[in-house]
Amino acid sequence: MLRKQKMKDAVEHVYDAASLLIGCERDEIDLIENTTRTWDMALYAMPFKSGDLWKY
Repeated sequence: MLRKQKMKDAVEHVYDAASLLIGCERDEIDLIENTTRTWDMALYAMPFKSGDLWKY
């Protein structure tokens, strides 16, 4: 049980540290399993239409 609590505390610290680093609230942070999935979620959230161009 103690190990589980330490893991929970560590995850909570990640949220605190990330929000402090990028200057946002903790509830605006989400941990995703990998970069590919993150990009997938971000791009599918955008209302692209046929013919739209995306440059980076």
